[in-house]
Amino acid sequence: SSDKDRFHPGIAKVAKYLDIFAAGGQQPADANIAVVLHGGATCIALSDDAYTERFEATRNPSLELMERLWQRGVEFFVCGQSFKQNGYAEDERTPLVSLAVSALTANVNFQADGFAYIPIH
Repeated sequence: SSDKDRFHPGIAKVAKYLDIFAAGGQQPADANIAVVLHGGATCIALSDDAYTERFEATRNPSLELMERLWQRGVEFFVCGQSFKQNGYAEDERTPLVSLAVSALTANVNFQADGFAYIPIH
């Protein structure tokens, strides 16, 4: 199977972080996490229908894990520049992911709000 049939490893790292955080005696809700998708991860912001049409896959393999993370309070954003450069249309984006102007501005704004920047590849 191709990489387009497997969930994005960065999303798995976020899930692992939450599990580690919870195992440390903290409630997951105490960690405010915002994930900014860009570059090669932009495609996982697509709905199942858009993903399957574009990549000839059976589904967007990252959505199930993203939804579980979203239910635990993780927010998802996608770089608007990457989204447009890849030719994706607004109606192709999953409702789990908000559209940011760019990854750069989203990261700067989150850091200004007290978030730590942790690159996940």
